[in-house]
Amino acid sequence: MAQVTLVRHPRCPYCHEGVRPAQRKTACLGCMSWHHLSCWDELGRCAACARRRALGLRALKPEDPRRCPSCGSAGALQQGEFERLRLTFCSRCWGGWVPKEHLGALLLESVASPFEQAPSPEPRPYPALACLECRELMTPWAWRDLVVRVCEGHGLWLESGDLLHLARLASAHPGELYGLLAALGVASDEGPALPGEPAAGELPTRRSEG
Repeated sequence: MAQVTLVRHPRCPYCHEGVRPAQRKTACLGCMSWHHLSCWDELGRCAACARRRALGLRALKPEDPRRCPSCGSAGALQQGEFERLRLTFCSRCWGGWVPKEHLGALLLESVASPFEQAPSPEPRPYPALACLECRELMTPWAWRDLVVRVCEGHGLWLESGDLLHLARLASAHPGELYGLLAALGVASDEGPALPGEPAAGELPTRRSEG
């Protein structure tokens, strides 16, 4: 059974109120900041990084059997779409799924977004979680101070706040993105061209369970 994780609701950077699961919302495609849809429409851009590209969200079909790897929820999963990019989010625990073939496009969006300096994620346990698609156990992978779960055949699962941290790292260290994709087994022809070359000693590493 998936571990139930209690998390705080993210705060909209425009009104500074919590974004609740039942509310209409959207996420900035560049910095992954959650906004109330009404706040985004009023401002016309991201209140955190000023980008104007946002994900359109829709609920999954009722017959979709997939469950959130972190909290086990099925009814709270939503599809985020922008052009050909597809992500899946859980509006209860705020985890996010990035399909393997869309990782390059997501990172390219993040490279173009400005970020303020932010603290590193607090240390936490990394229990085994099942892939959203195949239900096989995923492997923890570390890139700098971020740990994500990876299914080598399907994609990445990031817990609450980790999508934002991934975007910050991509913006701060664009020269390492080729190495990141190579370490995760994403071929260069599966996404857009990314800046920089792999930095020696900075490739993501497989992390042991525990």
